[in-house]
This record gives sequence, C-alpha cells and structure tokens, in this order.
Amino acid sequence: HSGGIQLCQYRAPKVIFGMKWDKKMDIHNLGSMIWDMYMGDYMFEVRGGPENSSANIYHFAHVVALFGALPVDFL
Repeated sequence: HSGGIQLCQYRAPKVIFGMKWDKKMDIHNLGSMIWDMYMGDYMFEVRGGPENSSANIYHFAHVVALFGALPVDFL
C-alpha cells in the first residue's frame, strides 16, 4: 500500500516518507496509543497538518531523538 494513513500523532516513518507500507503500521499505531493512554499525552507532538512537510520533518526528528537512527536498509 501507499499513501497517507494514520493520525498525524501516530504516523509511522514509512508513511511520513511516502514509502510503501503494510499491516505493521497497525502495530505502530497500537504502540503509540498504549503510550498515550499510559502517559496521558501523545508520544509525538505534531505541528501543522498531515501534508505540512516541516511538520513531517519535525515528527521524524522526534522519532530519531527518542529511538535513535533508523537502520540503513530503511533508507
């Protein structure tokens, strides 16, 4: 699959970059929602709408800050 899915706060890196995605995006969403319920706030702060490229860059930078660099084969 390709194209935009997911709420901005739960958007997976593959979706941010417009890459092909699969059912693993549901696991990403579930993990994000569990975090939100436990912590009482979104894991990722979103600035702007889903098509805002600077918001996507900010979101991805936050992912890297929390979890470290993505594997080379991802890129």
